[in-house]
Amino acid sequence: MIESYKWKKNRPSKFVTATTVYIEKEEEVLTGMIGEKTASAPEERLANATSRLAGSAFKFALGYPGEPGWKELDFLFNRFGEFTAVEVDGEFAHKGEIREQDLDDLVRLDKLRDLGIEVAEIIHIPAEDLDTKEMAERVARELFI
Repeated sequence: MIESYKWKKNRPSKFVTATTVYIEKEEEVLTGMIGEKTASAPEERLANATSRLAGSAFKFALGYPGEPGWKELDFLFNRFGEFTAVEVDGEFAHKGEIREQDLDDLVRLDKLRDLGIEVAEIIHIPAEDLDTKEMAERVARELFI
């Protein structure tokens, strides 16, 4: 003979229980490239962090390569028609005497003005300030506030 069994329904608890949710950090993937151009990790982090905030040109050429006085600018951002020039100062790149760096900045500013781009100054960001994705996003927000 088969006996039937009646299931008891679970009643809701009168006590609220806490649930802990663990969110894994998304692993940062760096390719060493921005578009078709090679980039350092800090430069790539800054490009990724600013991609939604402003239009940008990476390794913006000022003059023709090989021409005397030719310079390159790490980033030229355009946000609502206002331009911002940025150099990422790494361990090896863009480190020099302050006078030499100031002279390079003056040449870059002059070449930008020749192109009709008005920029008050070139902002230098130490590579150490772009060590993580979160740090790069903070720097990007500070640039465009």
